Amino acid sequence: MKNNSLETILIVDDDQSVRNSLMRYLQDAGYEVSTVANAEEALALAKDKIFDVAIVDMRLPGMNGDELILKLHKNYKSLRFLIYTGSSDYVLADELISIGLKPEHVITKPVMEMSLFLEKIARILNKGQNDE
Repeated sequence: MKNNSLETILIVDDDQSVRNSLMRYLQDAGYEVSTVANAEEALALAKDKIFDVAIVDMRLPGMNGDELILKLHKNYKSLRFLIYTGSSDYVLADELISIGLKPEHVITKPVMEMSLFLEKIARILNKGQNDE
């Protein structure tokens, strides 16, 4: 089902335990995963490495997740995004909707079933497959 090269995932979350558990889970599923604690580290890493998917927390120190996604999208058009937020009342900003994000791209913490990440990643990477 996956191609020969590993898909690359960037996890941006200021909570180290969240980053580590998600990284281990996605690595076990066959993805190449990098993690950073803030938006500035994400921007710096994206200059040196190509990512297929970025999983971005919204509440980050410094630049917030919305701003990060917009900056990454501007420079890396093929990058796909999932929003991972602890805010149960999070609403997609109009700017994010305008670049193609939809409510199904938002995952609310805590996630009880980690396979949800695999399903959503597969869905956004398979461009021919429609979202729900």
